[in-house]
Amino acid sequence: MPRPSKYPEQFRLDAVELVRSSPGRSLREIGRELGVNHETLRGWVNAAKRAEQNIAGRDSGAQKLPSAGCGVSGQPGDLRAGDAGGSRWRRA
Repeated sequence: MPRPSKYPEQFRLDAVELVRSSPGRSLREIGRELGVNHETLRGWVNAAKRAEQNIAGRDSGAQKLPSAGCGVSGQPGDLRAGDAGGSRWRRA
C-alpha cells in the first residue's frame, strides 16, 4: 500500500495547472518555487495526463481493441506482448 502524500490534493492540482500554464519554464524552476522536487512534480503532471486520457477514453464510447496477435495499434508488425503477462514488449 503506497504511503499517503504529504501534499494536499488541491496543492498538487494547482501545481499541475501552474506547469501547464507556464510552457517556457522548466519543472526544476517551478519545483524550486513551490518547494517540491522536480521529479515529484513530473509524476503529478504525468498522473494528471493519464487520468485525463482515461476519462476521455471512457467518454468516447466503446474502444476498439487490437485484433489478436497484433500490437497496440492493431497492425501486424507493431509492438507485441513479449510474454503472457504483457509486462515486456518486443518488436514483432
